[in-house]
Order: sequence, then C-alpha cells, then structure tokens
Amino acid sequence: MAAQGLAGRHTRGALCAAGALALVALFALVPMVAPARAAQLNQAPAKCTITGTKTALPARVLRGDPVEIRLRIKPSCPGETFRDADVVMVIDQSRSMAEAAGGAGTQTKETAAKTAAKAFVDTSLATGRTRVALVTFGGSANLGIGLSSDGAAIKRAVDAFPLLSGTNISAGIDMAFNDVLTPNARAGALKVIIVMSDGAPNAPSPNPDTAAVRSANAARLGGAQLYAVGLGSDRDDDLLKRVAGSASNYYPSPTGSDLEQVYRSIALLVGNFAVQNMVLDDDLSGYVQFLPGSAVPDAEVAGSRLTWKANLIPEQGFTMTYRVTAMRVGTWPTNDLAVANFINADGKPDSYTFPKPQITIVEPPPDGPVCTGTNWWTLTIHSFPDSVGISGGSATGCNNRFDGGDWLAGTGRSLPKLEYEIKDAVGKTLFRSQGVPGPGRVDQRIYARVCVPPPYTVRLITSNLGGYSLCSNLATERRITLRDFRPASARRTELRFGYVPGASPGAD
Repeated sequence: MAAQGLAGRHTRGALCAAGALALVALFALVPMVAPARAAQLNQAPAKCTITGTKTALPARVLRGDPVEIRLRIKPSCPGETFRDADVVMVIDQSRSMAEAAGGAGTQTKETAAKTAAKAFVDTSLATGRTRVALVTFGGSANLGIGLSSDGAAIKRAVDAFPLLSGTNISAGIDMAFNDVLTPNARAGALKVIIVMSDGAPNAPSPNPDTAAVRSANAARLGGAQLYAVGLGSDRDDDLLKRVAGSASNYYPSPTGSDLEQVYRSIALLVGNFAVQNMVLDDDLSGYVQFLPGSAVPDAEVAGSRLTWKANLIPEQGFTMTYRVTAMRVGTWPTNDLAVANFINADGKPDSYTFPKPQITIVEPPPDGPVCTGTNWWTLTIHSFPDSVGISGGSATGCNNRFDGGDWLAGTGRSLPKLEYEIKDAVGKTLFRSQGVPGPGRVDQRIYARVCVPPPYTVRLITSNLGGYSLCSNLATERRITLRDFRPASARRTELRFGYVPGASPGAD
C-alpha cells in the first residue's frame, strides 16, 4: 500500500466486487482493499469463517432433465460480528483542497476526497446496518446531510459541497457530535466520526490545534469512536493522531490515489465485516452439464468451472443458484469440488469446502410410438404447483420454474390429473396421455416420443383441475418448432405448465 501508515495494518487488497445490496456492491467489479485489523474498535481478534450448504433439486431425474443447484453461504464468527453504526464523515472544504492531490492522474484533493467519500458510502451501506452523515468545515462547519441510509442522497451531498476559506477542525467535530450523533444516533449503535483534513487548522483563535483536540476528546468521552485521515504532503500528522486518540486510528494518505483505499478500510472496520475477499469456485462433475445463462448472480464460466467473487459477505449471507442438465444414468455427485477461499477477521486466508450433493439419473421411458433409426423427437411436459406470486390460492402469476418453494407447495395435496395432446402441422394427433408423478413427487411429467419432425402443437386438454387453477400468465397451448430443440442433435425439449394449489384442492 502506498500509504505508509496503512502498511502493516491492512493486508493486501484487490478482488473484484459488486452491484447494489440486497447484493449491492457485492458482485460488481470495484477495486477495494483487504480487511483492516479486527483488534480495533475494542474487539479481540476472532477466528471467523463461513458456513455453507449445497443442494440439488430434484435429487432424482431423468437423463436430459434440468437440476437446480443452490449454494448458500453466510459468515460464522464467535460473538457479535456485524453491528449497527452511525457514522459522520467530517471533511475539510478549505480552499487548499483545490490543489493537486499528487499520485496518479491530475485530480485535485477535492476530487479525491469526494471519490473516496462515495466509496465509503458504498462499502458502509452494504450491511444494511450503517447510516452515514456528512459535515464539512472551512472557517465554520456545515451540515451536508444528516444520518441516512440513502446512498444516492448522501453522494449528492458529497458532490455538492463547495470550497470555503479557513480550516476549523474543531467546528466540524462539534457539529458531528453535538448536532448529528447526540440527538439522532440509534440506541446501541456504534457512534463514529471520521475527520479528514489536508493541513493544519487556523480557527478558532488563539489555539486552533488545542480546540480541535479538545473537541475530539469531548466526543470520545461522549461515546464516539474517532478516526482521522491526513491528505497530502502538508498534512499535520501529529495533530491528527491526537484528534484520532491513537496512532492506530490515524490514516495518512500522502496522495489522492491512496485516499479511496483508506476510506474503504475504515468502512470495513466500522462495519466489522468478518469475512472479505471471497472467491468461490465450483467445478462440475462429468455427469452434468451447465445450462448457459442460468447462474444467479452471474458467474464467470470457464469450461466446467463456475466462479463467483465478492469483496464483502453481508450478515445475512447470500445464495447462488444455477442449473445443470443430467447427462449419464446412475447416481453421481453434481460437482468434483466447490470451495470458497476468503480472508477472515484476523486478516489470514481461509477456505470452506461445500458438500457434494448427489443426484440419481434414470433413463426416460420410451412413451409413444417406436420410431425407426434416429428419426424421433422427445418432448418432456412438466407440470407443477407454482407458489411464486401466489396469495390466497389465486392465480396471480407463475415464474415457470420448478424450485424448492414449489415442491413444498404441493406437499400433502391431491394433485390434479393433467392430460396433454400433441398434434402435427395439419392437426393430426401424434400423442395423448396423462401425467405421471415426477421426480419431485409433487409434480407431473410426460415423456412423449414422436416420429415426425416439428412443428407441433402441445395443448393441455384437462377441463377439470380438481380444485387447482392454471397460472394466469402461462398459456395452455404451445407451438413447438425445430428451434425449440437445443441442441438440435439431441432432439429433446421441455415444456413447463404451472398450476396453483387452491384453498381445498381435490382430484378429478
């Protein structure tokens, strides 16, 4: 790290990060620093790790059928890991901030400070438990925005502050503690003030340094945790260490290019992120094949390996899902190895290996006529109770995807008897049959083999669903062409029909 005071206190940084939580900024490509010391903020170093689960549903499928793989991870630490925090950024807005910041590029100190402050906002709000306020100071203090969890509003306030004459650090600290934290901080939340300045104070007279330290001590006695950041070559290291209360809470930033890393480090420390810089690699077995585009959130795909990266794991953890196609008859693991490598709270590398779920793959029954040679096409018709978007048994919509929630939606209910027919381009019936229990035992499947090429029309012909309703957003008739068979050489496709469990369903 370029900032000398940061070296030795933080491990090296730099995996990619992400978007906007819920998963905010967890999966976007944003540079960041490695974790700061866990011993700060009066916390003893903890051996933190992550726990995880990995499941495959359904566990019994027919060859060529899709299977959903779900990985769930969350932090696991001794004692309290994440915490509520109310943070006030106190930023120097004196005219000297218009000077060049040094380091890479030609940005000014003001630009560097605003960029770093916005990076702090993104990182701090990632837990959902931190609020941030902005106070700026020139010759006097100015409130940019009170404590807020609205990242966009805080960033607008950061962009809006002007440069003014004078440098009154004392006024900035007093406003942060007396006007923002004291009346508005949440009970039990950590109260934090982060002071950033590029030089020595010149107000209030006659002793601006003494006033700054006095204000900082008063805030500390009132329960606030203080950090100080010194920017540029004219920074007053000795004064800012006294403002911070200890050398370990002071972060020098010799150039503007160091400042964003400094602010991200403080944000990680304040939020008490126990697990950072995670890279999760999932190597699929040779018995399944990844369905392109099915990973949520998006994964990097290289051959049979899927990779996710996240710089922060939030308190509630998160879930990754993807789908595979069952390829070979037998009972097999879905993956060879799935492991998450990360940095734990004490700054050391660690890893977690996920369990290997197994699936049983069986050969589809040869429903329909016996076709000669390879001149046949197989259609899988999948029907299931879809719980997505359903309230009070009304058919308000379905997502056309069979998952764990849908499996539970059908438990203990008598399923409707669903019958489908397939017709060719001239209306000749090629196939007609009722569904049979599927691998999930709450769904139904039909495996239809036809000997003539598409197009086909597939239609649900059941008139009485026995207390169930069809999903209002899904058609009961589908037009199938050769383009629906992917890959074309497999001559296999799947259609999904969702229905909704009513209040008192029964069978026909």
